[in-house]
Order: sequence, then structure tokens, then C-alpha cells
Amino acid sequence: MNSLRKILFPFSLLYGLITNIRNTAFDLGILKSKAYEIPLIVVGNLSVGGTGKSPMIEYLISHLPASLKIAVLSRGYGRETQGFRLANDESTAKEIGDEPIDILINNAGILRKEAAKFADADIESMVLEYQVNTMGPLRVAQALLPNILASERKTMVNISSVLGSMELNTFGAFMGYRASKAALNSVTKTLAVSMTDQGTTFVVLHPGYVQTDMNNGAGDITVAQSVAGLYTVISGLSEADNGKFFSYEGEPMPW
Repeated sequence: MNSLRKILFPFSLLYGLITNIRNTAFDLGILKSKAYEIPLIVVGNLSVGGTGKSPMIEYLISHLPASLKIAVLSRGYGRETQGFRLANDESTAKEIGDEPIDILINNAGILRKEAAKFADADIESMVLEYQVNTMGPLRVAQALLPNILASERKTMVNISSVLGSMELNTFGAFMGYRASKAALNSVTKTLAVSMTDQGTTFVVLHPGYVQTDMNNGAGDITVAQSVAGLYTVISGLSEADNGKFFSYEGEPMPW
């Protein structure tokens, strides 16, 4: 180890020299810096590179006030673009980067107001639910599939709902929402079966009846309780769970 340190010591001096020149260039205005209206925390590559960045970011978030609205951005490796890019259904790895994604979580859901009678149902409103709740996650999965397959865990989690279970549909109502979540369950299961040979783990999870704006806070559990349960379930997923449907408590859900 001491021999290795001696060999690398000249390189550390060179790195320090280059860094000082760069910092001086910023101080003199030769290199331009940017100022932003919102507070930023930057986690550098050389200080905690490799797998160290993600746990460092998670640690920092856990120590920030819960009242803050926090967003995490990745610079995206191997991309041919610059600056901030918001991924959409037409994005490719060349635009947003080829950084491996171990666990992709698709959490999309809207619930449209329904007519009291089926004869008065707004079909276009149901189509919108389908576009967001089903096709939204599917488009994201399609765009980021190369990133998922490049990772170690190759896991995709689609947040569904108990209302997507046809077996548990015992009181009707919410036709558009139910259909969109049942369709999400179906496409997830299809992807799971189709890509088994690639070592993927694709599942759908029911987050519980959570107190959110969607139900005017009338849920049975808090967001924190739901997230804690989902975190535990997702952390324990393996290839043996591919194509399955679980609750936030880890219990198998009927299709």
C-alpha cells in the first residue's frame, strides 16, 4: 500500500495544481459561473464517486426539513445533450444519458369525477385516465428500458391500486380508474413474462388507501406510512417476485 501511495503521489500533486488553476480562473472571471434562484447542493464525482453518490444524496435528504420541496437531478452519463433535460415519452438514452437505473418507480395516477349513471359517463375522461395511469408508465418504461437493462437489479415498480384488482371489485364505481389500473397490471405482467430471460423484476404495488388530494385526505394511512411500507417491499424484491402484485405491506394481491 505504501508503494502504491508513493506512485500515485505525483498524480495527486498534478490534480491539485489543475484544480487550483481552474478555481483561479473562476475567481478572475475567465471561466463563468452560474447563479440560481433556488438553493442547490452539488454532490461531486471525485469526492464520493461511483456508488457513493446515491447514499450520500439520500443521507442529505434525510437531514433536510420535511417542509422543503426537493428534487434530485442526475447529470446523465453518455448523453449527447447539455443542460437540464426533462424526460418524456420521446426521450432516448442519447438525450438523457445511459446511466444504469437499478430501480425504476412509475407513480402516475389521476382520478376523474364520474357521472352517477353509466349512461352519462364521460368516455373521453376515461381515455385521459388510461393515457396517464397506463400509457404514462409504459412510455417511461419504453424510453428507459436500456438504462434498466444496463443495471444490476433490473427492477421496475409500477404503482397500481387495489381498484385495479378485478377479483376485489365488489362494489363497482370508478370505472375509468379501475380499468386504467387493471390495464397497468396487465402490461406489467406481460412485460415481466416477456423479459424473464433478461433477469428483470417487474412488479405492481398497491400503495394503500393513502391520505392525499385525490381522496381529500380521507385515506386510512398517511403518505409516510405508505412510503415506509413500499420502501421495505421494494428493497426486498428479487427475480423470484417478477410479475407479481403486492400491497405496501408485502402481501400478495389478487389480480
